[in-house]
Amino acid sequence: MHNRKEVQMFKKGISELFKVFDIDLRLTKNRMNYVFYEPSVILPSYIEVLEAKASEQVGRFSQLDKNIDYNTIQFLFAELRYDNLMSVRMGLDFDLELREQVRFITEDRYPSLWLAFVKIPGDKGHGLNNENHGFGYHIHYIEFQSKKRKRTDVVFTFDPSENQSQKMDTLYWFNHGTGKHIIHHNPNAFGIRRKKSIYDCATPFLGTISKTYFQNPPNRSAILYP
Repeated sequence: MHNRKEVQMFKKGISELFKVFDIDLRLTKNRMNYVFYEPSVILPSYIEVLEAKASEQVGRFSQLDKNIDYNTIQFLFAELRYDNLMSVRMGLDFDLELREQVRFITEDRYPSLWLAFVKIPGDKGHGLNNENHGFGYHIHYIEFQSKKRKRTDVVFTFDPSENQSQKMDTLYWFNHGTGKHIIHHNPNAFGIRRKKSIYDCATPFLGTISKTYFQNPPNRSAILYP
């Protein structure tokens, strides 16, 4: 979920990108609001079209255009991300999915868009030239209902700044995601046995991924265990 200021920046970036290519997607108001508020979910389906347009007009984008707001487009590029599933561990009645959030638009995947809006104007302070396109590992909590896997809004992470030598690594949780198909939970209400079961299932991930590569616990997070 994004705050109001970020949503406004998304709106500006999306509108600017469509304006540059003179594209009218003929979206309904509700559909356009969905694009604005959840760009990482729906906008990638249009990126292939935009890449093709940029490739066709490569000469046009070979030099700076004072009429293009590169900053807002770069903000959009920087924040368009998806969760890459890395590993799954199974608990007694739940699964834990280790995921890494990575950028959707990179130079390798969309070279024409990258040339037009990043390489020619230069990075406007959004870290787009950083070789590491990942933004921290995190763990999704999946539960079973009637033998079916159900996504919840619970995410776990370790603190990358925590002392590496301490005996027990602290596991944090926070809520993320909305929707009628997502189950809401408050892990503070979990019993100690469930908390320890989740912790024992999550800590083996640290055997392959160093704690320093995990997502920083957001301010709204809480300690699950110990």
